[in-house]
Amino acid sequence: MSIRFPLLLIALFLIACPGNAPFRIVVESFEDVCEGDSLCEFEQVDGEPGDVTWIETIHPGEHGLRIEAGARLVRSYEPRELRSLGFQAGSAQGYITGLCEEGANIEVAIVMTDDLDYTDEFRGTSTLWTEYDGTSFALVGASALDPNSPLNTQGSVSIRPLALEIRVRGEGACEIDHLTVDSYFGGSIDC
Repeated sequence: MSIRFPLLLIALFLIACPGNAPFRIVVESFEDVCEGDSLCEFEQVDGEPGDVTWIETIHPGEHGLRIEAGARLVRSYEPRELRSLGFQAGSAQGYITGLCEEGANIEVAIVMTDDLDYTDEFRGTSTLWTEYDGTSFALVGASALDPNSPLNTQGSVSIRPLALEIRVRGEGACEIDHLTVDSYFGGSIDC
């Protein structure tokens, strides 16, 4: 038997069962056309009027949000189907592209529920550079230390997002071009 056959089997398994491919819980690219003072599907709930603006970012035609320190945005999600995903001990993973003025950072929180209607808030902070870049960060569940929490598990859990919150803390402003929240070091494990 040649070495090609075992390599082919491994390749087929990886295609059929992605294993550690992350499951996207939320993807925000901020590319929706926002008219006037509209913030697309986000609502500014803290800060002064005008502290959050829809802007062109790094390339002409690319869009994002500029958020001043103290401002907080919230987006609620329509009920979706529960999706099974690999989850690791009450945490999720975020990835954000953009920039922050020196002294500012971005806090992201996502509220999720599971098939038993157990709800938890996952929160994390990202420090972006003063030039456009991307960085990943962990979001830890409020009940991550609760051993009885269904969202504090290793393995597969069915969840759906309910709301996303973005806040800028510190001094200055941040610009966000893209935000992704996915399962932390996991993916669908239904194989």
